[in-house]
Amino acid sequence: MARIRSLKPEFWTDGVIVQLSPFARLFYQGTWNFACDRGHLADDPVGLKLKILPADDVDPEALIAELIKYGRIERRVTADGRKFLHVKRLPDHQKVDARWQSRCPYCAAQAEPVPPDDNPPSPAAPSQGSPSLPETPASDTEPPQTSPQGGIGGDGKGEKKASPSSSPRKRGTRIPDDFTVTAAMVEWARHRCPHVDGRAETEKFVNYWRAKSGKDATKVDWPATWRNWMLNAAERTPTGRASPSTDRRQQATDDQFQRAMERAQAREEGP
Repeated sequence: MARIRSLKPEFWTDGVIVQLSPFARLFYQGTWNFACDRGHLADDPVGLKLKILPADDVDPEALIAELIKYGRIERRVTADGRKFLHVKRLPDHQKVDARWQSRCPYCAAQAEPVPPDDNPPSPAAPSQGSPSLPETPASDTEPPQTSPQGGIGGDGKGEKKASPSSSPRKRGTRIPDDFTVTAAMVEWARHRCPHVDGRAETEKFVNYWRAKSGKDATKVDWPATWRNWMLNAAERTPTGRASPSTDRRQQATDDQFQRAMERAQAREEGP
């Protein structure tokens, strides 16, 4: 099964990698995707070419031989004679998933190195015209660690795990259909917002949040949201606001004044 792998920036300047031919570098990266977490994959040069370099005119056997020469992979065989490739340092740079032992036919089987006579002859120099360079010690630059599920991650040593005692974070919800103002909330409003019309503001509060959409329409604590709404209403409401009866008398006076002005204007215009 193919896996997601990531690539360190140091890969491109690694002392061994720079000696590989361009196609060998690309082929090497492709083996990461098709190897298990322990670095095992089938020794099938033609099949790997179709998966990694399907449109390129290259010899996959020569690329494998080049990677073997520079110590990037090796050929191995199980006790029952099945041959496979081993990306040698891949397990050093990721957390090994024990489940691969049951999925990968080469993980479960006892593996032994292929005898030297079974190895194909290594080319005198890297393919694709790369100059012959002396071999250098294998470096630690390899693909970084991934999680057991194939995600891109670190080296697995510092992974944070959720504490069994930690409680899950409470998630916000939309305003409940049965949202009601409790007696305690009413008592709070009488002391903190005595000049606010509680019934009207509560009706506006409910209508507003039911019509609201998007992520801002969810809250964790709706009673606290209602209290903030009432406090904002108190700031907008003057403490010395006239009573409703005073408002009606003032409106009647204004209407009388308006009618008087209309009659005066009509007299001035004449018949």
